[in-house]
Formats: sequence, structure tokens, C-alpha cells
Amino acid sequence: MHWAGDRATRQAGDRAMRQAGDRAWARTMLAANAPVVLRAGLVKGDTGAGMLAPGQVVGMTDDLPSRAELLGGITAELRSTHAAVTG
Repeated sequence: MHWAGDRATRQAGDRAMRQAGDRAWARTMLAANAPVVLRAGLVKGDTGAGMLAPGQVVGMTDDLPSRAELLGGITAELRSTHAAVTG
């Protein structure tokens, strides 16, 4: 089945790949490796070597600060970093 936009879409993808150069190959290699790291995380349970889907990561969260605690921590880290950078 051909649509009118197929050729234009392919050409746009080809242009993007040429402009990205080596980055396009890096993305391709990461995509090719995705099943391996998904298997390690999802099937084998090795979260250090694999990756998990976002919904599964939520189940692993054991630190649930309140909004005030979260924003207070972010603000304190910001002030500390700012002081270290500006002297």
C-alpha cells in the first residue's frame, strides 16, 4: 500500500540521517541493543545491566517525599551549587 506521503517521509528521514552523521549510527546501535537490555531488566530481573519500562520503575521507588520536602531539597541543592560556582 502506498500513500502520497511515503516518499516525502522517506526523503525527510534520509536527510535527517545524513545531517546526524555518526549520531544516527549510534541511535541505530542503541535501538538494536534494546531487546537485550529489556530482557536483562524485565525477564532476568537484572536492573543494573538492563532497563525497565517507566511503569515498572515506579514500583521500585521507596523514597516518596512530600512536595514541600522535594522542593526544599531541590532549593537547597540549587543554593549550594550556586554558592560553589559563584564563590
